[in-house]
Amino acid sequence: MDTINSILLVGKISSTAYTYASSFERAFQTLGYNVATFNTKQHFVPNYKLLAPLNNYLCNVQLIRTVKQHKPDLIFFLKADSISHKTLRTIKQISKAKLVHFYPDNPFSFWNGNSNKNVLLSLPLFDDFLIWSNMLMPALEAAGAQHVSYFPFAYDQTIFEQEITISEHERERYTADVSFVGTWEPERAWWLKQLRKRMPHIKLAIWGNGWGHEQCGPLGPYIKGPAIYPPESIKAFRMSTINLNFIRKQNRTSHNMRTFELPASKSFMLTQHSFEQAHELFEENKSIVCFETIDELVEKITFYLAHDVERQAIIKRAFAQAQHYWLSVVLQNFLLKFGDKKPNP
Repeated sequence: MDTINSILLVGKISSTAYTYASSFERAFQTLGYNVATFNTKQHFVPNYKLLAPLNNYLCNVQLIRTVKQHKPDLIFFLKADSISHKTLRTIKQISKAKLVHFYPDNPFSFWNGNSNKNVLLSLPLFDDFLIWSNMLMPALEAAGAQHVSYFPFAYDQTIFEQEITISEHERERYTADVSFVGTWEPERAWWLKQLRKRMPHIKLAIWGNGWGHEQCGPLGPYIKGPAIYPPESIKAFRMSTINLNFIRKQNRTSHNMRTFELPASKSFMLTQHSFEQAHELFEENKSIVCFETIDELVEKITFYLAHDVERQAIIKRAFAQAQHYWLSVVLQNFLLKFGDKKPNP
């Protein structure tokens, strides 16, 4: 492959709120690439929600125009599930750009809205399809992907390496024995309710969207507010003695973004067990601590609340391991394997 100089990043991009796509844009720029972006969430018509099919059609038309205008060497799609396979075929006809797609959800999960049939129809058209789970790689190849590469949920080091100042008010706001930062899901609520029953004396804090209907139940006193994002989430991580990480069903054998974000923030993570976390990304009970049952969860919370030295040792080793998963590093390693001859900046 020839040297990649220009990249068109296609995904859900916002100028007002943090998106994962924004971190990819910064990472590509850090590596010395010229980056243009295309926002798949643009509103091309009034009442775009009511006219979603028309808005989506116009989005696909505009992407083709953007490719003609920028003539990129590489088009990097980030969960661009609204881009039609027909549009991709047209792009391959009018452009010499390589097409790569990173999909941060399960491409086969139609049941929860995380994918659609267009994603699977598009698989043969990408020069590489990046996925966060080794488990999904054979299935993607069987479904028609030309080439599949493992791409973990790397984190944006430019966010987590910033100096964070925590005011006294924020210390009071975020201090907790055990915290969970994340969206409501039935299984997560079950774990936290069981934890409350077993350990009613601990100071528990829950931050995230969708927890409002739990306000009148047993978790009500512990629900502190809606979703928080960096730098606020980093403050909450650091001010909690233990941070819980629950793995969604679609990620169960693998990991999620919190797997690296919590260690990167120099905070203690107690995560639902997965083989990949415990044996491939980290080393269980040395740089990561996992649980599988409610008894194990209670046991490990009890131990690490009472053993500061052991907890700090885990934090230190986990932070060191997380340095291998900077987004810019993971992207650079992929691009070198992909065939880019561009030297390091």
